[in-house]
Amino acid sequence: MVVMPTLTDIAEARRRQAPEADYGALKSVVCHLKPEARSDRDLTDEERTNLTTYLKYKTIAPHERGQFHVPGFTLHRRGFVHLPAMTGTGGKEMDHSALQGRFDEIEDLIVKGDRLWSIFTLRAKHVGPIYGRPATGKDLAITEMCCLRFEDGKLAEGWFLGDEVTICRQIGIDVKVPHVSAALPPAEALPAPGGIPGQDAIAARQGPGTDYGKLKSVIARRAAERRTKRDLTAEEQTNLDCFLHYKSAKPAERKLYQTATYKGQRRGIVHLPEMRGTPGQELDHGALVGRFDEIEDIIVKGDRLWCAFTLRAHHVGPLYGMPATGRTVEMLEYCAMRFEGGKIAEAWFFGDELGLALQIGIPVGGQAGR
Repeated sequence: MVVMPTLTDIAEARRRQAPEADYGALKSVVCHLKPEARSDRDLTDEERTNLTTYLKYKTIAPHERGQFHVPGFTLHRRGFVHLPAMTGTGGKEMDHSALQGRFDEIEDLIVKGDRLWSIFTLRAKHVGPIYGRPATGKDLAITEMCCLRFEDGKLAEGWFLGDEVTICRQIGIDVKVPHVSAALPPAEALPAPGGIPGQDAIAARQGPGTDYGKLKSVIARRAAERRTKRDLTAEEQTNLDCFLHYKSAKPAERKLYQTATYKGQRRGIVHLPEMRGTPGQELDHGALVGRFDEIEDIIVKGDRLWCAFTLRAHHVGPLYGMPATGRTVEMLEYCAMRFEGGKIAEAWFFGDELGLALQIGIPVGGQAGR
């Protein structure tokens, strides 16, 4: 059940994330094991300007946000892409007239150079048709994250990832016939699983020791990449190297790169296990062989590292109630991490669960929202 904040809670959230807020006073999803150590002293003048712009951007109505965009602002990915495609509104913005009193509560953010990444919870009342569902009057709380690049203190590029399964569950959208997997050939008609196409080249590009500026970026398409290894402190380089080792290791070996007190604050896949009656269940790597994670973008600041990546693997065993399809599946996922002594101390993950469900035919029920 979604627990919405009270008016007092929202007032406090607005105060906490006002444009003049101290960087260290903002919420964080990965500071449970250690008191928050961030402060405005950690920011350059450019970073402070970009943070202030973003906080102002979050205080106004969505239709007014264009004033904070550069001419030619590029949106590379919307937060919600699957549900619009399934309801014939692909490529369109969410209808904000259907969401009354929208307020985005910032759950965490990280600022580095011309980049700002943020996790936030979109809160609003459902008062109009959205993705084929008429108004329910329900209070919604939808997790979303964004990667932004700034030019002269304004937003130049953006990339978003939203929790579409939450929308289904909260307002009662039933996804019974996957529009992707239903069109694919049966598993027995596919070749036996092999390596992920292009995996060796990708692994070489993001291997330990890779220069920070050589890693992929989802928001560097309008300007030449400015990141370099020189942008990192010794601590940040150590943390980046640890993460790249972690990503190149097999899932069973990843504990080598975590502290003894490591805490996972959120799994990447949370809704599908709950709907199958196995809440808290880890992703069964026995059902996904040859897993390989391609880094799509990354940002490193102090003891924090955030990464967007695409998980690819062969589906060879039962997964959340669905039998093996033999297909190569892929899922966008995002993580926020905090390091201690060069190892991962805390982590928070968020995956595109509806994207995965559509690929292998997992029915996503909206009964929880009814």
